Amino acid sequence: MYSFNRQFYKPILTNEFITTEYQNLLGIAKKMSPDKCVQIAAELFYAPGRSSIGVNHLPEGFFGVDSLWDKSDIDLGEGILLNKRDIVIHAEIDALRQVKDRVCKGYGMALVTSLPCQRCVVELLDAGFKTIIYGSTVLNNFEMKIKKSRFMIEHYKSDDPVVVLHVSELGQGS
Repeated sequence: MYSFNRQFYKPILTNEFITTEYQNLLGIAKKMSPDKCVQIAAELFYAPGRSSIGVNHLPEGFFGVDSLWDKSDIDLGEGILLNKRDIVIHAEIDALRQVKDRVCKGYGMALVTSLPCQRCVVELLDAGFKTIIYGSTVLNNFEMKIKKSRFMIEHYKSDDPVVVLHVSELGQGS
C-alpha cells in the first residue's frame, strides 16, 4: 500500500527526476519561505508536464507578526497566545491554490519537503493527489503525524491506490 507505483507515472516521473525535484524544492523552501525555523515547500504535479509550487507563509495583509517566525508566541492577554500555526498558510495549500481545476483525474502527485499535516493530507486527497512523497521526518510529534496521516489514507475510498512514502523509499518497491 505504501510503495511507489512506477507504472502509473512512467515515463514522466522517474526516481531520478523526483530526487532532483526534491533537491530543488529544498532550495526553494530555504530561499522563499519567510519562516526562519520551519521552511517548507510543496510541488504538486497535476497534469503531464504541469506543476505548481507553494511555500509556507502568512496570508497577505498580516503585519506586525514577524516575531512568529522566531517560534515565539504573541501574548494576546488573559492567557491567550497566538502562534504561527494559527495563521500560517501551509505550502501544500499555497500550491493547491495555483491548480486551476483542483482535480487531478488520477494523475496527481505531491512532493513535499516535510510530512504534510493531516489537514493537508485531506486537502491533497480531495483534490485528487493520490501519491505524496515527503522529506523531513525531523518534526515535532512526527509519530503522531504519520499515524494520523495513515489513518486518513486508510479511510479514504479511492479507485486508485493512495501512496505516502519518504523520499528515501523511492528505490524500493515496484
